[in-house]
Amino acid sequence: MSLFTRQRRTLLLAAAAAIVIAAHNVSYAQSGGLMGAAAPQQAAPAQQTAQPQDQYPAPQVTQPAPAHVAPPKKPDIAVYVFGAEDPALNKAAATRLIIALNNSGRYQAADNYRELFDQAVAAQKGGAAAVNFKQFRKLGEQAGVEYVCVAEITTVFGEKQMSGHILKVGVTGIAAIGAADIPFKTSADLTAAAEQLVDAMAPRSNRLGTLSDGRDGRIYKTVKVGGATWMAENLKYKTASGSWCYYGNTDSSNCEKYGGRLYDWNTATAVCPSGWHLPSRQEWKNIVATAGDSSTAGKKLKSATGWTSGNGTDNYGFAALPGGYRANNGGFDNVGNGGNWWTYTENGSAYAYALRMSSYDDSVGESYNYKDYGFSVRCVMDN
Repeated sequence: MSLFTRQRRTLLLAAAAAIVIAAHNVSYAQSGGLMGAAAPQQAAPAQQTAQPQDQYPAPQVTQPAPAHVAPPKKPDIAVYVFGAEDPALNKAAATRLIIALNNSGRYQAADNYRELFDQAVAAQKGGAAAVNFKQFRKLGEQAGVEYVCVAEITTVFGEKQMSGHILKVGVTGIAAIGAADIPFKTSADLTAAAEQLVDAMAPRSNRLGTLSDGRDGRIYKTVKVGGATWMAENLKYKTASGSWCYYGNTDSSNCEKYGGRLYDWNTATAVCPSGWHLPSRQEWKNIVATAGDSSTAGKKLKSATGWTSGNGTDNYGFAALPGGYRANNGGFDNVGNGGNWWTYTENGSAYAYALRMSSYDDSVGESYNYKDYGFSVRCVMDN
């Protein structure tokens, strides 16, 4: 190799190294975060009504922490809600929607979504009935967002419900449309309705994930639904006592076939992996409310296969399976026809609440049972 060739090669290598070093030193703030801002900021809590009886306190929207390298950017979205006579309810619903959209995995809550909301209120003259999509696209363009979600609160037979559209700024037509059939009277109801509306407008696949249980290396599917992240499978972790495969521990294949082990309540309260917990009665009620109501939610939560009859539609990826139960006399029953899941909530010293689903109808029932019964377990991620 000639001296000229060696010198040229050395210069090229030095230049490449300089480029790599320069690129490494570019911070997330320098490379541009959301909407060209210096870095993603934590959005301030939505302004709340000063009245202590406010049923819809606004939770805080948190943005991802700044990274040294910009993560893949999701499209920014802002929200406007109208229709309720109480402006505070419109604003509370907008906050629930922006959180649900941000958690969907498909959109990123715009830093200035509150500013767009206030501008839209003024443009709509306090929430006029007629929604001008062209006007909202214009507001979205001025705000620098890629999408705007416009939702309406209506009253049907005395119950408030919500429907919505997602508009892509600069494009004619509607990107997505959906409705929530959950009536809301409380803050929890409003959160569940927002989750259901987003589930209707955003693909479910973006809400799925996995959990690795470091105790035995098993991998579980997870799903975001009802404002929380749930295991999308029944727990299968084997304990020294207090858990069984259907028909006992002699055939562990039954634990795989029927969707997990059966645990007594005391074991169930301590068996979830680190960072996860046995859901309370209220947490189960939240997921049922997201799927409709107790008379119909089973259809949407049950797995599409595995039930003797009455398979579900599995709208949320929850995939509930009929694992049956173990009675406190040691007998097993109802596998293939019914599933029972413990809650953390007790009813006295001898009983605890459980949820149940059946092949024979689409409902989700609730009962309290002796703690030494064996039921299935679903775990929920800690907040």
